[in-house]
Amino acid sequence: PIEVIDGDGVNGDRDGRGSGGPDSERKSRKRFNPNLDVILLREVGARQPYAAPHGKVNETWEEVTDALNNSGSFPWKVDSRMARDRFLILERWLKKHDLDNLRRGAGEVFELREHLLSDIVNRKDTFAMAKEERRDGKRDSFGGFDRKRGYMGDPDDPDAKRVRDMQSLNQFVSYLKEKDTAANEMQRKKIDLDEIRLQAEIEDRRKQREIEEKKLQLEETKLNQQAEDKKLLNQILQMLQSIKGDVEAK
Repeated sequence: PIEVIDGDGVNGDRDGRGSGGPDSERKSRKRFNPNLDVILLREVGARQPYAAPHGKVNETWEEVTDALNNSGSFPWKVDSRMARDRFLILERWLKKHDLDNLRRGAGEVFELREHLLSDIVNRKDTFAMAKEERRDGKRDSFGGFDRKRGYMGDPDDPDAKRVRDMQSLNQFVSYLKEKDTAANEMQRKKIDLDEIRLQAEIEDRRKQREIEEKKLQLEETKLNQQAEDKKLLNQILQMLQSIKGDVEAK
């Protein structure tokens, strides 16, 4: 696992404000950190609860929390409300450019968190806009439209063109979703590679630190041995001088 970096409260910003209501004080002991945020954002990006069909949003968030709890990275059991609240806090930081909270600290894990968050929020906003356009198109259409067969009216009728445009938009949205799924898979693979590289760098630094510590220990041992040798040599010289004095006295 990535080394743990102390982070923010699960339901609040750095100044202690939160959205947890009466339970916020109890939940404040359960703290997200940037590494746990990365794991959360990876699951949100993969499962896209914001794009779930009507009636499936809560179910999708449950899938997210199941994945988090099965990851073995969380020291407490995550529920769907906790995961959703944390995501909304991160989204608020990004949209309000709250850099004090979003970029507090240094290192690649902070950059990775912001990159994942920006990507998800952009896709969420794009999906919301496309959904609104579809809703507007349905409000504008009338008469002669068959959900299965399309518009059956006069092809020269301007209303028919509007409905055909709406159908094209639906096809375009489907294309965007397929493209987004492929892009998300590529992004996930890139994140995996970045994580492996980060772990390798951490391991290299640890080994280098061990080598430096061993060098210091060897140098200390060498200096101690030199001091002992010098002490022994002085004792031998003193003994020789003592023997020489006794011989001269006789």
